[in-house]
Amino acid sequence: MPSSTVCRAALAAKTDFRAIVDLVGDKLREVLDTEDIESAGTIVEANLLQYLYEYEHGERLSFPAEPTLQMDSLTRSSKHKHLAWGTVEEGNMISPNLPGTDASRSGVSLPIISSDRIIGNIIIETYERDHAYG
Repeated sequence: MPSSTVCRAALAAKTDFRAIVDLVGDKLREVLDTEDIESAGTIVEANLLQYLYEYEHGERLSFPAEPTLQMDSLTRSSKHKHLAWGTVEEGNMISPNLPGTDASRSGVSLPIISSDRIIGNIIIETYERDHAYG
C-alpha cells in the first residue's frame, strides 16, 4: 500500500487532535530527514501560543502554552510567506530560543493557513550549517 494511502487511512482512524499532529509531525521528520522540527499553533481567542510538536537533536521536547499579545513569528508571516534565516544571529532576530533549547544555525518557518488566516507554523531547523534553506 502506498505511503500516502497509509497516511490517509491512519488519519481517518484518528479522532484525537494530538494523535493527528504527532502522525503528521513524524511523517514530516521522515520525509524531510530531519531530527529538528517544531509545530506551533495559536489559540487566538485566548491569546495563547501552543507548542504542538517539538523535536530538537532527535529528542521530543514539551513546553506549556504561553500567553502572547502578538504572535511574533506568526504575524511576521502575515503575507502567507515563509521566513528563512541563515545564521544564528538572523534566527535570534526573528524569534528568541525557547528556554533550554539551542540556537539553530539556520532554518525556515512555514505558515499554516486556514480560511486565509495564519493559525500556526512549522519550523525546520539545522544545527550543522549556515544557509541550509532558501
